[in-house]
Amino acid sequence: SNWSGFEFSPDGFHLLVNTNEALIVLDGFKKDVPPIVIPRKNESGTTLGGCLSADAKYVFSGTEDNELQVYDKLTGVLKNTFLGHVAPVGSIRCNPKYDMVASGCVNTALWLKGLSSM
Repeated sequence: SNWSGFEFSPDGFHLLVNTNEALIVLDGFKKDVPPIVIPRKNESGTTLGGCLSADAKYVFSGTEDNELQVYDKLTGVLKNTFLGHVAPVGSIRCNPKYDMVASGCVNTALWLKGLSSM
């Protein structure tokens, strides 16, 4: 699968690889640690967003079903799903200073930790 992006976790211990079919969490130092693969349905081949939370505990994933999904970084278990977009979520970024997540498609949504039950 082609990479559409990658980023280091805020704590510096992991690397998140974003592809059209999955998000892959790699250990930043140990090559013998198996990666956490978070598959996602993407039949349209749209470039979907993904990022790590500011506290480095969660992976945020955009979906082609117009959702923002939150996964546990170490287990790949789905923790929550947020609705509010009208198209596939192609961009997601975390703001560490204000503990907020911004996600976008043709509209932009701002998610606050205390109000959105992340």
